[in-house]
Amino acid sequence: MKKKDPCYGPLWLKTVLLSLLLSAFAHRAPAQYYDSLVRKSLIARLRVETNDSARIGLCNDAASDYLRHNMLDSALYYSGQAMQLGQTLHWQRPLDQAIFFSCKAYAMAHRLPETRMLIGNATGRLKVRLLIEMGEQYAFRLGLLAENLDSAYPYIQRAFAYCDSIGDA
Repeated sequence: MKKKDPCYGPLWLKTVLLSLLLSAFAHRAPAQYYDSLVRKSLIARLRVETNDSARIGLCNDAASDYLRHNMLDSALYYSGQAMQLGQTLHWQRPLDQAIFFSCKAYAMAHRLPETRMLIGNATGRLKVRLLIEMGEQYAFRLGLLAENLDSAYPYIQRAFAYCDSIGDA
């Protein structure tokens, strides 16, 4: 007497169902896997890099990547590292980029005192960028409520006024 197969049904049906099940899970994995590989690669390159000017760029790249994936504490850590290196080397452009990433992370985390401190200490085009970023954080919150637009308006207004005061620098 033959024993019955515990999984009833023809073999082709089992194969089709198994392949459908596997393909359903395979669509999400490559993007997440790729993102984690990019992050690991950035961090590995950062650990072995000895040139400070290259480290600033890698720190800013890591901060940008973590911001894109809404990992705010990590973004703040790497932008803080880039800010320290930029101040040490007196290299303004990467320093401004790191300050922007820090401001964006603070704004996304709703840590307004830190965001306002960064805006208050900034000058020139960086200050305008930070004011616009702060306005965008309010304006594009979920729900598009009138209160959010009312909160965004002073930042945008200050950005326009500051642009007028500094001219086309």
